[in-house]
Amino acid sequence: MKAHIVRMRRRTSTKSRSITLVVRSVEDLQGFQKVRLQPGETREVTFRITSEDLKFYNGNPRYDREPGGS
Repeated sequence: MKAHIVRMRRRTSTKSRSITLVVRSVEDLQGFQKVRLQPGETREVTFRITSEDLKFYNGNPRYDREPGGS
């Protein structure tokens, strides 16, 4: 059995980046899980993302999210 790390990243489109108030990275790591799989085995991995997970520190500094980011 081998351990694998499954990563869930949120990607910001270049269109939405051009109208944001704060310049942010193109990809943000939103979560990860470690799963153990036998060779050839597959498994569904589920991530639960809430509106709190979409927040970030803006330039004020304040923990906030962009309009439409809920």
